[in-house]
Amino acid sequence: MARKRKPKAMSVQALVCLAALILVASARAPAAEADKAAGTAKHPVFWVLNSEPRLDHPKSVWLGYPSKRWVKVEKKVEERVREIRRKEGRPDVAALEELRFLGRIHAREHAARKRFDHKSDLWGYVSDRARILYGWRPVEWVLPAWADPPKHQICDNGFGGGHSAENYISGWMSSPLHKRAILWENNRWIGMSIGGKGGMAHLVFAGLPPRTSKRVNALQPLYQALEKAEAPTTVRRLLSQIVSAKEGSAFIRIAPLLRDPDPEIRILAVKGLLGVRAAVPKAFGPIFALVDLGTASGDPEVAKESMAALRRITGRKFETADEWRTWWHADCRSIIRKAGK
Repeated sequence: MARKRKPKAMSVQALVCLAALILVASARAPAAEADKAAGTAKHPVFWVLNSEPRLDHPKSVWLGYPSKRWVKVEKKVEERVREIRRKEGRPDVAALEELRFLGRIHAREHAARKRFDHKSDLWGYVSDRARILYGWRPVEWVLPAWADPPKHQICDNGFGGGHSAENYISGWMSSPLHKRAILWENNRWIGMSIGGKGGMAHLVFAGLPPRTSKRVNALQPLYQALEKAEAPTTVRRLLSQIVSAKEGSAFIRIAPLLRDPDPEIRILAVKGLLGVRAAVPKAFGPIFALVDLGTASGDPEVAKESMAALRRITGRKFETADEWRTWWHADCRSIIRKAGK
């Protein structure tokens, strides 16, 4: 993504916090810098980035979004995994953007810090990100080496850098443990995630608790309807239905509306994020969106409403976007540690 100014140098400690926590851009709308995920979408749930975001830049965009370079490769890997499972007589898996989102954040953080691991120094495993951002409990991360993996789990096959779908697939299928993870009986959801200029990847699998699976599955048609909605009244109705489902991961579908061309819909997005947090108090994702996207909005009313929502959620009394961001990023370690318990 083209940058007009070179970002200022940052300390290692600041980069670590920023790489782990900045999920959104500040004020500039991404429509001019990214392709819409669906060509006819009125309100795209996901932007497709023209290039990889820079984690050390104050105007980085949502790190969980796909980049144009990798989005087709991600989907091809998922298709190949489903083919392999069918041939081996395993239950089918459904592709889930919620898992891709988690994996891309994980991959991009490691790419920025020039390391590769299943575990982040700040966040922990992909399952920890799910607990902190989405409020998904109980799920646990497991190694493919487990003889009898638990039914409710999130795991990932990692790849330190690749170029094509077959490159990733052949690498994992030639490793007995990674192949075993691909064929696990308990997997029902899948999300291929590629992030970073080197093509770092996390193929995320999940066997979610029945209630979580039911909520996530039921919400997919509502998300599709949200993208096509024309009028604010329709958006309001859909957001009400989404919030009432009490699913923490819904924040990744609502947050893009904070930059919708329609000012009324932008305000509805603030209320929607507040509603998701109220419905799922253990989901910290709505706070991330309100701090990094809402408070820095170019729309003064959205910024005002976002700060009011944050005061209700946190009890903090900050009055400016800079104050909210400074507090959030300065306290990132303790916030993540407490949220992950």
